Amino acid sequence: MKKATMRVLVLSLLLVLLGGTAVLGAGSVGRVNSLTAAAAGCTKIELKWEAVSDAGGYQLERYNADSKAWDAVADTKKVSAADSGLQPGTKFTYRVKAYRSSGKAKTFGAASEKVSVVTPPEQVAMPQTAQNSTASMVELQWNPAAGATGYYVFQKDVVSGKSYVRIAKTKDTHLQVPFEAAPGTVRFKVRAYAKHDGITAKGAESPVLKLELKPAQVSTLTEHGVSSDSVTLVWDAADGASVYDVYLRDETIFEYQKIATVSGTTYTVTGLEFGVQHKFGVKSVANYHGNVQTSSFGPILTACAGLGTVKEFTFTLNEDNKVLLTWNAVKGAEAYEVEQSADGKHNWNVIAEVKAASYQSADALEKGQRYFYRVRARATEKGAPVYSPYSDKLELHPIPDTPVITRAASAAQHGICLEWTAVRGADGYELYFLNEADGEWKLLARSLMHNKVFRSYKNENGKQTVYYLDKGLTNSGTYQYRVRAYAENDGANRYTAFSKTFSYAYTYVSEPKQSAIGIGSLLGVKFDTKEGVFFTSDDPLWRNRGQKSVHNVYDLIPESTLMNNETQPLQFSCHEGETWLIQSWKGQYAGMFYGGEVGVYKQYNGSDGTHYDCVTGDDQLMMELSVYRKQLTGKWSREVHRPCSSGSWLNGFRPVALRLVNPFEKNGGAFSDLRLEAHFIAADYDMRNAIVAAVENEPRVSLAPFDQNSLDLTVIYQ
Repeated sequence: MKKATMRVLVLSLLLVLLGGTAVLGAGSVGRVNSLTAAAAGCTKIELKWEAVSDAGGYQLERYNADSKAWDAVADTKKVSAADSGLQPGTKFTYRVKAYRSSGKAKTFGAASEKVSVVTPPEQVAMPQTAQNSTASMVELQWNPAAGATGYYVFQKDVVSGKSYVRIAKTKDTHLQVPFEAAPGTVRFKVRAYAKHDGITAKGAESPVLKLELKPAQVSTLTEHGVSSDSVTLVWDAADGASVYDVYLRDETIFEYQKIATVSGTTYTVTGLEFGVQHKFGVKSVANYHGNVQTSSFGPILTACAGLGTVKEFTFTLNEDNKVLLTWNAVKGAEAYEVEQSADGKHNWNVIAEVKAASYQSADALEKGQRYFYRVRARATEKGAPVYSPYSDKLELHPIPDTPVITRAASAAQHGICLEWTAVRGADGYELYFLNEADGEWKLLARSLMHNKVFRSYKNENGKQTVYYLDKGLTNSGTYQYRVRAYAENDGANRYTAFSKTFSYAYTYVSEPKQSAIGIGSLLGVKFDTKEGVFFTSDDPLWRNRGQKSVHNVYDLIPESTLMNNETQPLQFSCHEGETWLIQSWKGQYAGMFYGGEVGVYKQYNGSDGTHYDCVTGDDQLMMELSVYRKQLTGKWSREVHRPCSSGSWLNGFRPVALRLVNPFEKNGGAFSDLRLEAHFIAADYDMRNAIVAAVENEPRVSLAPFDQNSLDLTVIYQ
C-alpha cells in the first residue's frame, strides 16, 4: 500500500514539472456538445458550442492533414472562438475539449464531435467581354478567384427585368452566351464557389456588368433588279437582327417613311414612277421576347424604276472564231445595243441593234486580237429613248492558228531543244511527247508565256519563235513531239488542233571515261594517260576568274614567272537579257607546259556588271577542247584534246617548253603557232544565235561551218 501511494505522488510531481496538463480520470470533465462552425469571410472561421458545467476553459483544435495530428489553435473560457488567417476555398476540420485547471495542471474532458467547414473563395472582379463578342453572342471572361473550384454565372431576366437567373455553372473563366436576337440591355454577374468533400462555400458576387446589345447596321444595300415600276433591294444579313424595316424617303416632307418589315434580306418596292430617282434605307430590328431594339440606317441607296440591267451576259466561240453573245431578257426592253471595244476602256462602238436577247457575228474574229463586248437595253418613254445600265464586260480571245514545230537539235544537259512558230493571240502552249511504253501522248510541259516554261525569241530569220528544252534524256532513240496553242477565255482554254508529229533521232552522249592519274590534290591536277595531257578538275582553286575584259589573274602575272599566254573573251546576251561570257586562253604555262583553256561564265543576281561566275547546274554546257600546234612544215597537229563532257571549264597541257622551239613575242610569235578550238552544244537556238553574233564582232575568233538546224558550234581562236 505504501509503495502504490508513493508511485502516485511521484507521477503527480512529474506531471506538474512537465507542464501541468493531464487527463486524470475519465469523465471528470464533461464533453462539449453542439459544436458549430461558420465562415466569416474568406480567411476566418467562427465556432460556437454549449457550455460544460464545472469547465474552467476550452481548447479549440484543428486537424493537420500533413502531420495527421490535432493542433491547438485557441484557448478560451468563452463558448466561442475564431480561427483567422486561413486560405480561401479550403476545407478545415475542428473539435473542442473542455478542461478544469488545478494549479498548472489541466484535466480535459472528451473531445467534441468533429465539424468541417470550407472557407469561401475570393470575390470575382467585374467580368469583361472578349473581342469576338457580337450583338447576338457575348463571350464573358473574368480573372480567376483565389480558392475557387468553379463559378456560377447569372443574368438578369431581360423580360421581367427583376431577378437574376443562374445561366451556367463552369470551371472555366470564360463563357459564351448566345441570343437568338440582340436583347438590348443585359446584365451579368459571376460568383465563385469552392467545393470539397461535398461541402460547398460560395464567394461574394462580382460587380454587375451592363451591356447594350443592339442589332448591327446593314453594311451593304444594292439594287438587284429594276422594272418599269419597281426596284428590288438586296442587303446583307446584320448580326443580331430578327427582321428588317425598309424605308423610302418622302421628298415632300424630307423624311424616311417605313414601307415594309421583312424577315429576309431582299424586298421589291413596287408602284414607282418610271425614271424617277428614289432613296431607300434599311434598319435591322431585334425582337427579343418583346424587347425591341432597332439599329440606325446603314448605307442609303439611290435607284429608280426603269429598264433592268442585262444579266448573265455570256458567249459561245465556235471553231471558226464566230461569236454568239446571249443574255437574259430585260422586262420592258424594246431592243438591245451591242457594243465592242479593242481595250475594254475606250472607243466603244455599237456594232448591232437586236430585238432578241442574243447576237451572232457574221464574220470571224481576227486571230491575235482582243475583243471586248457589253450590252444595254433600250426603251421609249415619253417619246425619248431610255437605257438600262450596261452589262458586265466580256473579253474574248479568238482561237489562234495551229503552231508548227520547225526544228529540233541535241542540246546541253543531255536534252533536245524543240522550236515552233509563235502564233498570234496564243495565251500559252501545251507540248506533248509520245510515251513508247503505252503508246499514249503525255503532257510534257504547259505554260502561259510569261511563266518562262517556254521561251520566245526572234530566230535568225527574224521570226518570233518559241522553244523548249526537254532535258535529262538518258537513252538514244527517236523521240516524237506535238504541240498546240490555246486562248484563255473566261477562265477556260480554247485549243487549236495539234501540230503534225515531229520526230527527232537523238543520240545520247555519255560522259567520257578517262584513264587519269591524280598528281596534285590541292590544285586538282591530273594526267590523262590515254591523251597524254595534263588537266585539272572542273573545280580547282582558280576556276572563277572570268572577267568582262582580258584583265584576269593570268594577265597580271609577269612574264618572268614563265607564264605567257593570251586570252579572248566572247560576251553575248540571250534568254531575255541574261549576260554570258565564253573565255579562252592559250600559251605557255610555268615554262614547261603549253596548251589552252576555255570557260563558260554568267552574270548571276547580285553581279556588279563586270564580274562573271562559272555556270552551275542547268546552265552548264556540253564542251570539247582541242589545241593545235603549227609544225615547221606549216601543217597543224592536234597536241591537246579533252573529250566532250558537261561542265563549265575545260583545259589541257603538254609537258614541253614552247619557248625552246619558238620564243614568244608579244603580238605574234609563238601565240600564232597555237590554235584553240572549243566545241559547244548550246542550250537552245537563242543561245546559239547569240554566240554566232558575238563571234562575228571579234576578228581573232571564227566559227567552223555549222548546220542551221543544229546547236553544235566550234569556236576557233588563233
